[in-house]
Amino acid sequence: KSANKRKILVSASFSYFFRKPSRINLMHYLSGTDDKGNLNAGALALQQVANTMNERTVSFFAQVVSGAAPEDAFQFGTMYPEDNTAALKSIFVICPAGDLWTSGRIIEAMLLRNIPVVDETYVTDGGRSAKGCRDPAKLFRDGFEQLIPGYATTSTAPAPAAPFAFVQAWEDLPNVLSQFDDLDAQLDKVSDYANQLGAYLRTIVLDYQPATDDSYLQGGTQCTETPLDEYELAEIFEKAQAYYANPDWFDSFVDSPSIPTNACTKEESYVSSGALCFSADCAPRLISDFTCSPILSSSMSEEEKKN
Repeated sequence: KSANKRKILVSASFSYFFRKPSRINLMHYLSGTDDKGNLNAGALALQQVANTMNERTVSFFAQVVSGAAPEDAFQFGTMYPEDNTAALKSIFVICPAGDLWTSGRIIEAMLLRNIPVVDETYVTDGGRSAKGCRDPAKLFRDGFEQLIPGYATTSTAPAPAAPFAFVQAWEDLPNVLSQFDDLDAQLDKVSDYANQLGAYLRTIVLDYQPATDDSYLQGGTQCTETPLDEYELAEIFEKAQAYYANPDWFDSFVDSPSIPTNACTKEESYVSSGALCFSADCAPRLISDFTCSPILSSSMSEEEKKN
């Protein structure tokens, strides 16, 4: 659909809780108060952007609390109550980081021919929402050329950078969206990018040819372990003894929403995942180190083995 036929400028639907810090920050922005005491200041700011771009376009937000039914969604500025297909009517779709940096929302938005709003808020939140990655948005922001040798030489290679919106702080979202003056052209770019990226990925799969000479694999793999020395063993026992000396050893963990898929939190109860809360001292390493290498075939020349 063209931009004029889409009733919603920007939409988002997501669960949020402790281990999804970027989404909590987004909710605080949307529902917080501004310096004049206005409630839902962020949502109202986006509504103003929508009014400026197209008087028939509204901003739509459905925040589905984990475990709640969609009809119980907490909504901002919507004329589509109980509408669970907002993305189909949207121009932009916000893709906030969750348990991992991406939950598939970027790909889903692209396939629906929305303009994904890519979450780069890890730049301003101390890296927490990156979930252990250094710069996860780099692939879309800078393009595949930087990461895949020979990528630009393929006939199906999409543009170096994805035609998405990137936001480093949720407070900047209205300004980021305002920079797109030709929405139809941008939607066409997303569609082209999606088609080219899909064609490129299919080419990789269809053109893959397994190595014809697999003699170097016929011998299998051999590993060598380095056992723990007496000092390492003493250190492990000392740490374990100190850990269990605490009467509350089972509750001595530190909240860390930065860890990918971390279900360990004192703010909420995850009984089925409680084992994730225990310290690494409960599971000490059994060896000091190990190295593995292929068992080379006796039929290979010395030069082949070196390579």
